[in-house]
Amino acid sequence: MSRIYLKTIIKADICKVFDLSRDIDLHQQSTSGTDEKAISGRMHGLIELNETVTWRAKHLGIYQTHTSKIISMEKPLEFTDVMLKGTFKSLKHQHLFKQEGNYTIMTDIFEFESPLGMIGMLFNYFFLKNYLKDFLVKRNEIIKKKCRIMNFLKAEWRKLAIINYEIDPEILIKYLPEGTELDFYKGKCYISLVGFMFLNTRLLGLRIPFHRNFEEVNLRFYVKKKRK
Repeated sequence: MSRIYLKTIIKADICKVFDLSRDIDLHQQSTSGTDEKAISGRMHGLIELNETVTWRAKHLGIYQTHTSKIISMEKPLEFTDVMLKGTFKSLKHQHLFKQEGNYTIMTDIFEFESPLGMIGMLFNYFFLKNYLKDFLVKRNEIIKKKCRIMNFLKAEWRKLAIINYEIDPEILIKYLPEGTELDFYKGKCYISLVGFMFLNTRLLGLRIPFHRNFEEVNLRFYVKKKRK
């Protein structure tokens, strides 16, 4: 069995890093190079203990499916997923997290075994192990980048009020960001008027004079990534 041990240091709270690491949507963003999509099981949001997800992705020029299950989880310290069905003979991925000051130490322990006996062992040693390690490094860089973006602006939302309105989707089409489409709820399109207090606001960790506590009102509508 081959083993990859990877340690990543991220300047962020452990709970934030833990949740980003099990975020199905972020994982799909981080693996755009292999066109990885969740096609069954948990397909959006944060995967939980005993849940499964089936992925479809293009690796080594071939589209493959892979079903994994979360077999252990202790928030926010660790979770482990194993392969239930896929091209490997076996696969186990441990995700470990430790807070040290303002940083989170994220450790990946990735163990896998290929089929085809000695041929599979040689393929692992000369190619597959480095390919998978590079795949994990790129994924973790996306998590680090997401944490940096989330750390840009920090504030507390208080006294929130929200009003939802049904709207003709044709009105919103011209405002759609590139690569997205409208997200409908039970076949209907909505916009929301949201009012709240922005408190203890910080920009890059700094308190901006006269802009720490203030009211905010915004109008929003809902989109999702456009399917290819």
